[in-house]
Formats: sequence, C-alpha cells, structure tokens
Amino acid sequence: IAKNLKSKLISLLISGGEPTLRKDLPQICKTFCNYCNIKKLYLPLNGHNKERTIKLVEEILRLCPTIQINVGLSIDGIGKIHDTQRGIVGSFDKVMASYEALFELSKRYKNLKRGVITTVTRINVNQLQDLVNHIYNLPSRPDYHDIMVCRIQAGSKTDRNLLIGPDEYKNVLNIANKYAYFYAKRRYNGLIPGVIGYLRHKMINYIYLNVYKGRPIIKCKAPEIIRVIEADGRVRICELNEEVGNIKNYNYDLNKMNRMLNLSSKKPCCACTHPCFVVPSFSRYPSNIARLCKSILIDKIAKI
Repeated sequence: IAKNLKSKLISLLISGGEPTLRKDLPQICKTFCNYCNIKKLYLPLNGHNKERTIKLVEEILRLCPTIQINVGLSIDGIGKIHDTQRGIVGSFDKVMASYEALFELSKRYKNLKRGVITTVTRINVNQLQDLVNHIYNLPSRPDYHDIMVCRIQAGSKTDRNLLIGPDEYKNVLNIANKYAYFYAKRRYNGLIPGVIGYLRHKMINYIYLNVYKGRPIIKCKAPEIIRVIEADGRVRICELNEEVGNIKNYNYDLNKMNRMLNLSSKKPCCACTHPCFVVPSFSRYPSNIARLCKSILIDKIAKI
C-alpha cells in the first residue's frame, strides 16, 4: 500500500482497536516513512501495557527520527470513572504508568509529542473539569490534551445513551478552552504558531457546537484528502460512512482505486463532529474558512 501510493502524506494515523497489539507496528511505520515521506505520525493508544507500549514507541522513534510522532493516551477520567468508561478495572493506574514512562522517553527523543485524549460521554462529563485540571497540574504535563465529545455519527451508528446535550456540550467546549492556548504553544512549537492554533481551536469548536445542534457550517472535504483503510482492506472516504470497495481488489493501489471509482468526487451528505475530518476540511480550504467567518459574523449581528 505504501509503495503504490507514490505520494507525500501530510499525516498518517494508525488506530484500532489497539495498535500496539501488532508486533510489527514499528516496521509498518517505517515503511510509510520510506515510501510516503510522511511529516507526522499519530498513534492513539490505550496504554494498558506499559512495557509493550514503551518498547514499540521507542522502536518507532528510533526507526523514524525525522518525523514528528504524536502518541496520545486515552484518559477518560480519574480513577474509577476511567475504569467504568473503559470497562476494565485498574485501567486508570495502567495508563498513568504508561503516561509517566512516555514522559521519561520524551527526554531522549525530541521528535516525540505526548498527548492525552479524552472522550466525553454521560459517564464522565461531570468530572471533566477535575480531569482537565489534574492533567494540566501533573509535573509531567503533556504536549496536548484533546477533548473529544462522543460524536453524532451518520446513520444509525450513534449510541444515543452516551450522548450529552447541547448545553452540556457548550460547557465542555468552555472547559476545553481553559488551557487551549498553553497546549497550542507546546503542540505547534512557539508563540505565533500557538496563537494560530488557538484561534483555529476556537473556530473548530464553533463548528462542533453548531453541528451538534443540527446546523452544519462547512462542507466536508474528506473524499478529496482522506482515506480510511480497515484491517481487512476495506476502504472508506471516512470511517462513519459505508465502505466504497476493498484495496485488495486493486492490487493494493489506492491511487488506482481512487481513479477507477472516482472517489475524490463523492459528495458526503452528512455532518459530524469527528476532528479527523472536520479539522482538515476547515483548515485546508479557503472556501470553508470564508463560510465559517460569514456564519460567525451573521450570528454576531443577530445578537446585536
């Protein structure tokens, strides 16, 4: 797959399930580095096995020294709240052990960015403020803390019992804003990039809140810039929609599959709060930026 792409990738996200269950994960990452000249690699991990997590992450850092490697550990609450949401007793202690071990690893590898990823549901929404403060006040403070609200998905894929209400969502976004500028500076390496990152954070939150209320602001560009490849070869233009085919049937050539099925021209008819698709759809397209600014201006005038 990597060899057939023959193109530069801005970023590669290897998710799951749990990526560290693959013993060949470092070799997979190295292969994409060699053939696709990726700039950033994202690894969202559960951190339940400290030894395996650190061993594999360190090998990836060693094999791919020229790219930024972002390792985000899922931390959904403090103590029992995290255990309840993850469904595993003792998982909070395990992930925190991995978190501290990653901090020690970051002292030796400057291309490692350490993150925390929190998914907000009805289970943990009332403890979110405490969790955000707890993470920020750790001596081993992370480079970023991404707060994801259990998202509205296309079709029937949403577990409505986990969703929070629009008013709660607005409060969650306000909590996320508390340390957003601090994390933006660390994540993007500097004052000016931090300011730009913070402004983008605020604008994207505006998009999220409106989608959550049933009011989409921007047009999704996922078909043009993103592909999701499942473990069995199925390909989607986004992970919330049905598969469009299997890459095995195209000799593992994503470009060939794209041409034959004309995937880039597909028009999604849904709106979601999934950052993997919302963020690039907004950040890389001036038309969406203009559409967003117009909406914000109209809302401001309406309030006046």
